Amino acid sequence: MIRKLRLENFRGVVEGEIELDRLTILVGANNSGKTTILEALFLAPNPFRAVPYFPMTVAELLATYHRALNEMGYTFLVNKYTAEKAVIGVDDTEIIFRKVGPHLDVYVNYQPPKIVLERNTINEKEVYYVGRLGTVRPAETHYSGLFTPNTLMLSTKLIGFAHEYLRLAWIEISNKGYTAAVAKDVSRYVAEDYVNLTVEPFIGGELSLFAMLSDGTRVRLSDLGAGVHLYVVNRLLYEHYRPEVVLWDDVETHLNPRLLSHVAEWFADLVDEGRQVVVSTHSLEAVKTLTTFVEDATVLVTLLRDGVLKWMRVKPDKLRKWSRAGIDPRYAEVFLL
Repeated sequence: MIRKLRLENFRGVVEGEIELDRLTILVGANNSGKTTILEALFLAPNPFRAVPYFPMTVAELLATYHRALNEMGYTFLVNKYTAEKAVIGVDDTEIIFRKVGPHLDVYVNYQPPKIVLERNTINEKEVYYVGRLGTVRPAETHYSGLFTPNTLMLSTKLIGFAHEYLRLAWIEISNKGYTAAVAKDVSRYVAEDYVNLTVEPFIGGELSLFAMLSDGTRVRLSDLGAGVHLYVVNRLLYEHYRPEVVLWDDVETHLNPRLLSHVAEWFADLVDEGRQVVVSTHSLEAVKTLTTFVEDATVLVTLLRDGVLKWMRVKPDKLRKWSRAGIDPRYAEVFLL
């Protein structure tokens, strides 16, 4: 379990440290650091590791997702694109990004077992070279194993990358039984009896994702509603990848109250299994639902001001009192400044 995250010059955060629990709910206004926290946790196990999205590595995925036009590179990971280095600290482990021209060299603060990495010194600290995130050639690495507990980030913003990965890995996912299990699971929350999920040609011959009904007919996954579509894809990714830590950005997006309750039940099951969940939300109703199913969930109100990440732990009952008093904790400057 990840207990503490420390950031230095990572994206918009110049400095900040946050404590995490089995289920941590991040609440705050826009640009309050929530997504940055999740992306840091997503990168931390190793920016060069493969994840169930296309492109295949975490660093490539985030670089592609954050691309506005045709720019290349990874300097978006360092503060204002110019900081000499950025640090993601997870408990006692540090992942260091050092800017070298348009590239980022990646280091870790310890030698992984069963492999020898090149030893270097940065600011009088001994570090070990993992690889380079470059602009011309693909990322080069000497090690793609894990430095911290493995994480998987889920988000509506990543759904297109998930579709492409599922298409490429479908036979493995299907033959392991994940598609049938997820189809039956989601049937409990919609008015249909789905028995499996398939990838098949649609009109014009292009492949599409389908849900198969018990009578053998198919419905495109995208026609079942955005919430069901999102939940099914995210569950398939999780079942196939099985991370130790699940990250979900804007968890309330497209989920109706019934489906959100089901997601909360799933999170409770993950916590009972010993896994960890960190989510962000703008919805106080989502906070209420999640804390109902996981009573010891931790709610953190975040604020990012002048690059400094601040946060405050709020108990669910206090959050409800604030709500009744007309105080919106998503605008927490009065409490955190």
